[in-house]
Amino acid sequence: MSAIQETAYPRFRTDISQQELDAVYTPTSGEQRWARRRTRPILERFFLLLHLKADQKQGFFSSSVDLPGDLRRHIAQCLGLDKQPTKAQRQQYDRSATRKRHIPWIRTYVGTRTLDEKAHAWLDSQATKAAESREVLADIINILLEELVRHRFEIPGFTVLLRLAKDARATVNDRCYRSIVSELNDETKALVNDLLVSPPGIEISGWQRLKREIRNPKADE
Repeated sequence: MSAIQETAYPRFRTDISQQELDAVYTPTSGEQRWARRRTRPILERFFLLLHLKADQKQGFFSSSVDLPGDLRRHIAQCLGLDKQPTKAQRQQYDRSATRKRHIPWIRTYVGTRTLDEKAHAWLDSQATKAAESREVLADIINILLEELVRHRFEIPGFTVLLRLAKDARATVNDRCYRSIVSELNDETKALVNDLLVSPPGIEISGWQRLKREIRNPKADE
């Protein structure tokens, strides 16, 4: 099992420095104009710009309550709000029709696409291709992330990528095993099977003995 922190899957840090907030998360004048054209109420504009900047960083949409407080405070300050929306207001927005309108607007503005059935098939093929040269799940996932960004697709949930990587690795490994077995004759297959069996009176199998690391001769000195 590969943990999310072992991959390049985009995540927000617990705290964001002011320098990064200013450089990365400050809405540009163009983004401010776009938001004003889209919505007049200042609170709705706050959420629109909040999710725009978050999506630009992550490549996918999170709930308002899960976004870092540093980011929320910064967007509020950029809009001249004395304080950011409360948790109850954020929860209400996440359940609202307003959010449902905002997300397609942001996707169009940023230029990202969602994964449809054809794109999912493409991503499956990319996972298989990655598994042909990578064994570690985190490496396969990182290749998928690179391809998703390069083709401007919205990044799916981590568990989706993990499942794709595991399935692709299993498929490729099974193909390799079957290819190897098809080249073995009955005598060789019998020898391999015998390696997996522990002879009477011996606790470990021949396969376990083969896997043992060679002892350092100096250890006996």
